[in-house]
This record gives sequence, structure tokens and C-alpha cells, in this order.
Amino acid sequence: MVENIVDWARSLVTTTDSDRVQARKNYGFAPMPADRVRIVTDVQACARAGRAYLADDRPAPGRHRVVLISVGDRYIALDLNQMGRAGEFMTEAVLDRQFRLLSWLMT
Repeated sequence: MVENIVDWARSLVTTTDSDRVQARKNYGFAPMPADRVRIVTDVQACARAGRAYLADDRPAPGRHRVVLISVGDRYIALDLNQMGRAGEFMTEAVLDRQFRLLSWLMT
């Protein structure tokens, strides 16, 4: 599943299709080479992303498995424990480099 999100993000940041370029702008991603999209394995960064994902009206704090993907100067965070929460969709958070929530994705 993580690879699907990485593939989606890579295609979004490298596209030249006008509709997808607009989607990229809407999410605040810049055009960039595909190799700037990568899975983050740093435990501290993942923990910070998890806290940001769970902030405010999100699910109660607890032990959550968070996937973190670096996309240039942004992150995409997905809480694997919350996958079924959005019905057929997965809900990913777009975070800045200070782990502040910028927007939500539904994929």
C-alpha cells in the first residue's frame, strides 16, 4: 500500500498533464524529480507525524502505525490503524516540514 502512495505522489510531481498539474498545485506539491519522493524511516519523524495526524478532532491518542512519505518540502502521513475510517477511501494528511497539518487527501 505504501508503494501505491509513493507511486501516486511520484506521478503527481512529475506530470505535465494540465489536470494533474492543477491537482499538484492544489495539494501544494512542487514539480520535482521522482526520486525526491521517498519513504521516511526515521522513528522520530514518524512519531511527530503521528502526533500531527491525531491532533484536534482526529482519533484518540494511542499506539498507531504511521506511514510517512517525503515529497520535496512536504510529507504525506497515513495512519494504518485508521484506513477503514473513510469507507472505501484512505485518508492521508499533508504536513509541512514542521509537521503542521496543511490539508487532507482522500485516495
